[in-house]
Amino acid sequence: MMRKNQAKRKKSQEKEKIREKQAKNEKTRKIKSSPDESKKHRSKTENIRTRQKNMITRQKS
Repeated sequence: MMRKNQAKRKKSQEKEKIREKQAKNEKTRKIKSSPDESKKHRSKTENIRTRQKNMITRQKS
């Protein structure tokens, strides 16, 4: 009887640890993905700026 309870408790603790790890992983994924998105946005604006500069230089020449 005692061993069964201990085994159940151990299994539930292991499951909880796994859940905590998964939650941490998802948080870090969100943190890691957010700067990438901002970089994409920056590159888009930089592309637009360079395009505008190129258009101006073409018009001048």
